[in-house]
Amino acid sequence: MSPTASPAALLGSVGEDAHVDDQLYLRARLVELCFNRAFDAEASGVWHAPSTLLVLGGRRQGPSLSLATHWRAMVAARAREDRTLRIHLLGSGDETVELSLDDDGADVDAPTEAVSIATVLRTLARRGHLGGGIDMLRATDVPIAVGLGVEGSIRAATARAVTGLSGARFGRGAAHAEQVAALDEACGRAADHLVCVTAGEGFVALARRGAAHVDEPPQVRFDPARHGFRLMLVTLRVAPRSPAPTVWEPAEAEDTLAEEGFRLLAALGRDVPAGRLAQRIGALLDASHAAGLSGREPVATDRIVAAARAAGALGARALSSRAILAAVATTDLRSVRHTILAACAEQSETSLGARFLTTAGLAGAGQGAGAIEEIER
Repeated sequence: MSPTASPAALLGSVGEDAHVDDQLYLRARLVELCFNRAFDAEASGVWHAPSTLLVLGGRRQGPSLSLATHWRAMVAARAREDRTLRIHLLGSGDETVELSLDDDGADVDAPTEAVSIATVLRTLARRGHLGGGIDMLRATDVPIAVGLGVEGSIRAATARAVTGLSGARFGRGAAHAEQVAALDEACGRAADHLVCVTAGEGFVALARRGAAHVDEPPQVRFDPARHGFRLMLVTLRVAPRSPAPTVWEPAEAEDTLAEEGFRLLAALGRDVPAGRLAQRIGALLDASHAAGLSGREPVATDRIVAAARAAGALGARALSSRAILAAVATTDLRSVRHTILAACAEQSETSLGARFLTTAGLAGAGQGAGAIEEIER
């Protein structure tokens, strides 16, 4: 790739309806340079997909209301003439894993994420989209464990990369449907990768887990910043080698809440006054948390939810034993953060503090590039 490559030439996933800005282009250039260093060769391009934030729902056979955010997974790649899969996980040990396109025997000793990517690549090969090996570098804006659907965005970016290397355009239509079908075959019918493939930044989609992905899920534009609030994702910091977080199966009531949330956003400005949106979203998050508490024992994140509410959050729900999602008025962001950090310091299991990510202006919703914010104790 030329050092003066244009955004369209560098970003292989850019299509007619894609949003490209200077920040995105510079991030792609950095990923390309990391690829060149890892493999001592030039990448053919960089492909990306948005990470999703599960707002409501998420039951195994139910709907998920997910927001395509400005946080992305990026994949730089080039084709190989042999059948070797070389996968470099940037920021996760920075090692290059070597696997085979035809034999999964070495998978047992490989990192879980590398195996997941290899599974997608093998499925795409079986379906005729990959004729040989590949060198691939994966990069993400945020760690996988923070509570975003980063895994789905990695799978979607991988599918886009393979399509791009084959010379096909990844967009709406037959090629788009085929890529979604391939991801369904490789990973099951997960709503997160469906939204990562089909929804643009700043759109919220209502997707069903386990459903046959024949049509794109319904989508509407949604940017909390335009309505005076943010969605705040809070992830507890833990010591190295801590057990994986517990993620509960959502209650059946989540199905209704997800559908109600989508109807609310679809009717915004028509049947729902814009000024009431923040309060309505907050009430839905509170209802979601109450429904979840009815089927499990309290955990540390429940205390964080209570602290957020006490500090003025419009509503909040626990996503797992390590993460919560809160709706917070823009004017209350700092006080809510400080209160949550104080609550973390009071308990030994949360004494390492928390990471905060907040949705800012989302490009697809007409506000320009978003921002990522992080506070450490």
